Amino acid sequence: MVPKMRKFEVAGLFDAGMYDYNTGFVYIALPEAQKFFDMQGRVSGIQARVDEIYQADRIASSIRSAVGYPYYTRNWMEMNKNFFSALLLEKIGMSLILVVIIIVASFNIIGTLTMIVMEKSREIAILKSMGASSPSITKIFMFAGLAIGAVGTLLGQSSVTAQSCLSSRPI
Repeated sequence: MVPKMRKFEVAGLFDAGMYDYNTGFVYIALPEAQKFFDMQGRVSGIQARVDEIYQADRIASSIRSAVGYPYYTRNWMEMNKNFFSALLLEKIGMSLILVVIIIVASFNIIGTLTMIVMEKSREIAILKSMGASSPSITKIFMFAGLAIGAVGTLLGQSSVTAQSCLSSRPI
């Protein structure tokens, strides 16, 4: 089989915003397309635009039942299933990475607090001898852990914001 070739005059370019559409679609006058594909007076498909895009599967099934066999319908969700699967996989992967980062940060905070308690055992003994209760001393170290976590979060957030500002700046 030899692919058909014919010269056409390019009247304009379009950008659909997705690489697959930009490389896979060409807009051409219907009579010219029918002549090129040897389908005089016929078409191989009809595209319908709907207002309720999230109801496309329901609308497609009602169209399919109205026109019957041998015609079929495809909606935008079915046509882009691989794209949506990739997005879901990315979302799951990013969630797992975030959970691991949070666990590591938690262990770092716990380790830091443990080291602080070990270093401050003398000061804790002085506080206890002055009448401080164990829960009040625990609150002091809980506040210290909360402060460490808050500072780390703020520094991490400002770092991410600065990186996104630098990367979005035109060169």
